[in-house]
Amino acid sequence: MATELHLDFLGWRRSGLYASAAPTPTPEGRLQAPAQVMLQNELPPNESIPGTITFDILGPGDIAGLKAGAVMHMVPPPGSVDFEETKCAYVELSAPDLPWRYTPQLATGLALRPWIVLVVGTPDEVQLHEGRTVTLTNSVLAAHDLAASARWAHVQDDHDHPCQRMVARLLSPRDLDPSTGYVAVVVPAFSATGAPSWSTVTPQVELPVFASWSFRTATDGDF
Repeated sequence: MATELHLDFLGWRRSGLYASAAPTPTPEGRLQAPAQVMLQNELPPNESIPGTITFDILGPGDIAGLKAGAVMHMVPPPGSVDFEETKCAYVELSAPDLPWRYTPQLATGLALRPWIVLVVGTPDEVQLHEGRTVTLTNSVLAAHDLAASARWAHVQDDHDHPCQRMVARLLSPRDLDPSTGYVAVVVPAFSATGAPSWSTVTPQVELPVFASWSFRTATDGDF
């Protein structure tokens, strides 16, 4: 008898720290939030001085890479030669808040853009370099319009065991062709100053790579 699994899908997840953050990032691409502090002298005359300090929240420009194990699962697996072109490539991440942890924006309702995205293109469109950087050409940038990036990431939760089996995913919206080789890369969606890393009319852009692999699609899809 098959076991029923009840799943919930959330558009984003991150620390409650952002609830008090200001919506406009600093010139360094970080959000800021206030904290209430109390300085207390425990010796006579026992003064207490309350105050408010403002602190920066790390942004995309502060991140040099992802630690080992941050990317748990790649689909299709690296080196696959028969991936069904009717499906989309994706990665699963070990921390459920990771896709939005350093986003230099606040959520708008149920939508929040991730600070990292998964981009998939042919080797001509996605050119990997030594030093963990990649050049993305206009055709692959246009296929990954960052204005819609909030749709490319989600958190899966087990409805019957809430917050115990959460998985975050990044998906590429790229439509795949049959019998074609592809390169998949996880790259920052924001610059160090908090601006989008590209637009659909950007000729090309060079970005750091946080994860990468290659695969090939099969002749036919899954139906």
